[in-house]
Parts: sequence; structure tokens; C-alpha cells
Amino acid sequence: MMKQVLIVDDERAFLSILSQGLQGHEQDFGIITAENGRAAVAVLKRQTVDLLVTDIKMPQMDGFELLEYMKTNHPGVPVMLMTAFGTQEMEERGRALGARQYLEKPFDVDTLVQKIRSELSRELAAGTGGGEGGGSDLQLLAWERGDDDRALARRLRQRGGFTVTTAADAPALLERYATTAVDALLVPVADRAGWQLVERFAAQHRFTPVAMVARDRDYDEIRRALRAGAADFLSYDEPVDEIAAALRRAVDRSRELKRTVKSQVRVSYESEMDRMQHEMAHELNRVFSLQDEFEQNRFQMVKVLVNALQISDPYESGHSERVAIKAKNIASAMNQAYLMSHGLFDLKELEMAALLHDVGKLGVPKHILNYKGALSDDEWAIVRRHSVLGAEIVSKIDNLRAITADIRHHHERWDGGGYPDRLSREQIPIKARILALADAFDAMVSPRVYRQALGLPDIVGEIKRNSGTQFDPEVVNGLLMLIGYD
Repeated sequence: MMKQVLIVDDERAFLSILSQGLQGHEQDFGIITAENGRAAVAVLKRQTVDLLVTDIKMPQMDGFELLEYMKTNHPGVPVMLMTAFGTQEMEERGRALGARQYLEKPFDVDTLVQKIRSELSRELAAGTGGGEGGGSDLQLLAWERGDDDRALARRLRQRGGFTVTTAADAPALLERYATTAVDALLVPVADRAGWQLVERFAAQHRFTPVAMVARDRDYDEIRRALRAGAADFLSYDEPVDEIAAALRRAVDRSRELKRTVKSQVRVSYESEMDRMQHEMAHELNRVFSLQDEFEQNRFQMVKVLVNALQISDPYESGHSERVAIKAKNIASAMNQAYLMSHGLFDLKELEMAALLHDVGKLGVPKHILNYKGALSDDEWAIVRRHSVLGAEIVSKIDNLRAITADIRHHHERWDGGGYPDRLSREQIPIKARILALADAFDAMVSPRVYRQALGLPDIVGEIKRNSGTQFDPEVVNGLLMLIGYD
């Protein structure tokens, strides 16, 4: 019977992309999806699942709560966690609750497929006894070149507490590594091919230790092995418990190194972003202190940011100003009682929000903003962060703090399918709803590298089709009245 994988994530777009990417692997396993923990529990109650892959941050039962449910009710089903905003503490908590693997978004589909295959094959091995000495907790991949290697692999399976997978040559070893969950490699000291494999592997996979093994441990060879990147140099004649202990120490050292590097990278990135945001906020607060004398200075200073954005992203040239004009005109044409009931009395803040709605793109790398081809999933994830970054920037500026929510939520959808917080209907600030339509309208009337500008009838048709799903119907009515299509 085909294995079934349940993938749980509250982002519908992500689930859709993932499902499409996994379609080519339907011969290996089936895919079931759920949009939150409660929906996943409902699936688990009606059918058997062989592997659960779940996001952590979700409404209606998050990933940790789902993991605790699995531990109690389905202890035999392995769980993989994934998240876009992980921390070392979250990874440690997940592993303490029994998670097999921890994936940080964005990741490519091939990586996920490898992880899924690895977990399913591990479960299959466990279900059939796992070979000799089943029940092991570490995965060892060994290059089996002769009788000594076969004997050592058998000893490690029987008494060392390892699941040992073997390969007959270097290409087969690397192929197995790409498709199998591996904690360490064991390579015999034999000829030039072995040394080349160790040097290349250690350079490319620094967090998977490689141990070399020989009949005699010559000092020069030990030194050469360590310089090549090997984690240890072992002897076939050592007791198996000493060999197993050395391999476990190598794995522990590599895991600690990985945790340390990840923690340092994350702290460095977060510190740098915090420093940049505080510097920008400090400088703009200093500039905006002059606004008490002339209110119009505020708009001129806002345009400094807009000009900086236009330099960073050529597409933005004139875009923010056009969106601001269109947003004000839409608001003027809308039902004014509706606007006032939602707290919109003055169009100045709407105009400022429109001018700065894409300011977060200052934090998106230029090579992504200026790329003329199709963006990868990873690159799209970075671009989608711009609304959050923009909100963080303006939240630190006294005179712009009031439009923080409008900038954060201008990519939300009326039906709850937008980002970053999947707000819906009345939860979305009224100015953000107007910005969403004004922004989309400008995108459709503007030419792109991959298409010409759309004609007004096509634009009207597209907007009407998305009224009540992507856009607030009241805002759509205002735009249609403005352009004479009411």
C-alpha cells in the first residue's frame, strides 16, 4: 500500500505550491493537506497516515500542540516540523517532543522530497526489524570495500547501536547520502579515491562528520586525515564499543557546531536588522521633529524614502505616487458613511500609507528586486517579507506610527488568503483594503517585462471577478464609480 504523507500549513498558497511541486513524486507517496492542527486531527481520525509534516505557527492548534497530540494518540507516526521564523529553542522543544526533523523555510521541494523519502524508508526498516540489531538511533553510511569493512559494519549493527547503510563505491556513497538520513560517514583508508572523497565531502557537508578507518593508525595518515576534514581516524582492531563511542562523539560535536553556527548567524542577522531599523528611525525622527512648523514637510520627507525606494527598485518609479492618487480618488468615490464608520475621516494618512506601502522593499536584496525572470519560492518568500519590514520601519517613526497596520496588511485578502497574517473582511484596516485595490490596479495598467499593460475592460473584468474574494466589495464599488463602470 502506498505511504501517505499529511502536510499541515495555514498558508494556502504555500500548500498549493508544495502540492504541485510534489505531484511528480506521486509514485513514491500520497499527499494529504490540512490548513491547521484541528483539520489535521480530523484527517488522522478518519484515515491512516505514515508521516506528518507540519508548520509550527498556526491558528487553531499550532505545530507543538499537534506534536503533543501525535505523541499521545499516534506515537508510531514520525513528525517533521517546518517554520519560517524558527529559533534554537523551538528546534530543541520540537525534538524534545519527538520531532524527527526540523526544516527552516524557505526550502526547495527536492529537499523536502529527500527528507520524506528518508523518514518513510526509516519507518519501513523499523517495521521489518531494521536488519541486524534493529532499534538503533544513529544512521551510519559506510563505504564497503572489503572484508574488513563488511565485518565492521556487521559489528556496528549488532553491538554498536547503529543502522548501517553501505555502498560499494564513491558515486554510490554520495547517491545514498542524497536520499538517506545520515548522521555520519565511515570511509576506509585505501587509495587516492578515499582521500578525495573525504576532502570533497568535508568541504561541502561540514555538519555531517566523516570518520576514516584503517588497519594501522599511522601518525602521518592521522594528520593527513584530520587536515582533509575527517572528524576521527579509527582502527578495524579497536573494540566495537570504542569505535561506536568515537562515532557518537563526532556526531555530537557536529550537532553542537551546527547549533552554534545557526545561533550566531541568526543573532548576527537580527542584530544588524535591529541596528539598521533603529538608525533609520532615529534619523527620520530627527528630521520629522521639524514638522511642527510646516505640516507639508512631512510629505516631502516621506518622498525622500520613496525616492530611495525608486533607486533600489526601478519598477517603483512613479508607482507609489500613482497608487497614492488612485487610493485617494477611490476613497472619495466610495460611500462616505461606510468610510467614516470604519474610522477613515482624513485622506492625508491614506496618502502617506500609499506613498510608503512598499518601503519595506528597502530591505529586499537588489538582485531579487531587479531580476527579470521568474522568482524561486525562496526569493518570493523574501519579497513577501516587505510588508512586515515596512511596518517595522514606520512603527519606529513617531509621525508615521499611525499607518503601521495599513502598510503591514496591504497584501491581505478579503477572504483571508493574503499575507502576512491572513486577516479577513473587517479585520483588515480600511486604508489597507483601499491600498490593496489601488496597488493591484496600478500593477495591471503598468507594462511588465513578461506582458503588456492590460486594457481597461480586462482590468474591470478581473477586479469584478475578485470582488468579495481578494477585494472589499465596497472598495471595488468605489473604483468602478470612479472609472465609470458602476
